[in-house]
Amino acid sequence: MVTKKTRFTNLVLAVLILSSIWILPLANDVVPPEVPGGAEYYNDNGVLDTDTYLLYPWEDTSINIGFSKYGELIDENQGMGLKYGDVDVFASSTVPIKDWCSGWTMDIHYTEGGLLRKTWVYDLFSDRTVDGIGGEWQQEQLTKDASNPMDTSGGRRTNGYAESDPIRLIYDGPRESIYLLKPTIYDKDKAQQGVPLVELTIQLVFNKVKKYVVEIKDVKRVDNNKMKGPFQIEFSQRAEWDMGLSSSPKAYAEFYNNLTTKYIKHPFYYPEGGVPANYDLCQIIGAPTNPEEEKLVGFAAFWPLLISKWVTETVNVRRLSDDIEVPNLLSTMETYVFEVQPPTGQDQYFDTKLVWNETTGFIVYGYTAEDTY
Repeated sequence: MVTKKTRFTNLVLAVLILSSIWILPLANDVVPPEVPGGAEYYNDNGVLDTDTYLLYPWEDTSINIGFSKYGELIDENQGMGLKYGDVDVFASSTVPIKDWCSGWTMDIHYTEGGLLRKTWVYDLFSDRTVDGIGGEWQQEQLTKDASNPMDTSGGRRTNGYAESDPIRLIYDGPRESIYLLKPTIYDKDKAQQGVPLVELTIQLVFNKVKKYVVEIKDVKRVDNNKMKGPFQIEFSQRAEWDMGLSSSPKAYAEFYNNLTTKYIKHPFYYPEGGVPANYDLCQIIGAPTNPEEEKLVGFAAFWPLLISKWVTETVNVRRLSDDIEVPNLLSTMETYVFEVQPPTGQDQYFDTKLVWNETTGFIVYGYTAEDTY
């Protein structure tokens, strides 16, 4: 299905049935060092443009990346997200900063003392207001439009409590670098004996001689057994792709479902016990109105397979500052497979026998000129 639009947001919503999946542990539990300066933002540059292989079929342009300790592919200080040549799809210099969007959302449903509880958190860089750009984690607003004097705008918010570790450098070589980002979500403020509920660990793998970056996301329950009973997490990846140099670049997108690979979850036990590692792919194709502007193609590949996925115009996307109910909004959006319905009671949780403590997901972002490999 193809959706024509002026500027769109790519929304991907996945219910995580916390499955027991391998992760990439740090050898000997050594904590990697912080990046130089210990800042909340960092960036790295590709080196593809320095290659001199005459038969190498790429143009002499690298991609550069910027990111934050919260989990966004945006470096506000340098105005960099995912940049190829003059175009940055997540931090476009021609699009107002308040409209930049990269990040994730999470709903955590659990029981405590026999009561159904919910903690939500979103990290979207901005809440689409001039005053709501960047900043530290903030707690829930008292009003949707931040009209209460005690309210402050912001695109990083939770009704519980959240904190992010410093950006850590796992590896930095001439052709690849790996960074570690780790937000932790609590049921309430740590000063009030808040208990950690979920850790989101993101390994950012940047191959400097390719035109893509990989995010390996581990979602881990860490409530230390305080929460008895069912525990369910819904996780959503969000990004707005501005594929062009205008303030309202045109593009269209296509989703490809359940693509096959040569990889399987347990290769030594296939076919008796193996699971094919298929993935979903969204391709974003720029459609510039200026004939002199280079046409770009981007992609976002997701594993495991997504439960729901949307491609829609930003005019249809709302934040908490807007006067609209999110469930009603989602019901009007075009979806694939089915829509996620958060539980309203304990009987609607997944069977606790099917729930483990951790799951891992992979996301690959990249783009290049349409006429290159």
